[in-house]
Order: sequence, then C-alpha cells, then structure tokens
Amino acid sequence: MENASKALLMAAGVLMGILVLSLIVYIYATFSDSTQKNMEQMKLNETVAFNSKYLAYDGREDLTCYDILNIANMAIKDNEDDEYPPISVQIMNGLVNPGGNTPNTLPSHWLTTAPPEYYYNDFVDEINSMQNFGSAGSLIMETLPVHDTVTGETKNARVLVKYRCVVLTNDTTGRVDIVKFFRINSASSGT
Repeated sequence: MENASKALLMAAGVLMGILVLSLIVYIYATFSDSTQKNMEQMKLNETVAFNSKYLAYDGREDLTCYDILNIANMAIKDNEDDEYPPISVQIMNGLVNPGGNTPNTLPSHWLTTAPPEYYYNDFVDEINSMQNFGSAGSLIMETLPVHDTVTGETKNARVLVKYRCVVLTNDTTGRVDIVKFFRINSASSGT
C-alpha cells in the first residue's frame, strides 16, 4: 500500500509538471504571437508615416521647382537608410495637360538616383543663379501671355513653371520608391 501511495504521488507530480510546462508554453506562444503582431503593426505605421510626406504631393498640379527641390532633399536624406531601395525623384520628358492623363515618358532629369552626379546640383544652381530663367528650356520659369483686365492688353509675364506629381510605391516594401514630376502644359491651362 505504501508503494502504491508513493506511485500515485509520483504520477501526480509528473502530471503537475506537465501541466505547468504546458502553461508556460501556452503563455510564451500567446505573448510571442502578440509581440509579432505588434511588430508588424509598428512596421506598417512606420511605412504609412514615411509615405505620407511624399503622398501629400501626389496628384497635385500646382508644384514648382521649389517643391521639387524640397522633395529631392527629403529623398536624399531618406536614401541614407540602406535598409530600403533608394527613392528616385525624376523630372519627366514632355508636357501634360491639366487634369489630363499622365503620359508614359522617360525621365529627362534624375535628381536623386542617377550616377555619378545626378542633375540635382545643376537644378539647384539654376534656381540659385537664375540661370536660364524664362528661356525655352528652363525648368524654373516660363513666359506666358497674361490678360490685363484694367487696360485690356495682353502682356507677357514670367511665371514659375507648374508640375504635376505622381508618386509610386514599391510592391515589395510598400514604401515610396519613385516620385515623378510632369511639366504642366501652361498653354492649355488658361493661365
């Protein structure tokens, strides 16, 4: 009888040990799963916050060289992070009509991701020195006929070139990877 009682105590001890071990495994799995979900949510929030500073410009048609320069500077700073592919800021060839479809054209200038020097420095120099302001090839200013409502005359005025922004995200990372600028056809905008 004494041996049977010891065997029952041993069996109860083994069962309690298995129960405690099972409880520990269950708690670990639950917290591990929660931690994984929290990490995924934090990563998603980080991506949304990162993209929002670029997506604020997406679809806008009132952007000027100063907005492009601001976005290029943001991209250059963000490109210092080697964890993700670099963001390419591009000024595209051709014109787009206000509200019209965006043409499928090649970039004329890469401001952030084309070796060796990019066009960024030339773009900044053009803005700072007013080089080519108003010339036919200027990315900064253009000359447009403007109707003077007081005198009834049409005069030429120099105005900042307007651009439409299109932001594209990477299918793998979900982060912004290309920001394209299309020059607005001011002749059709009625400006």
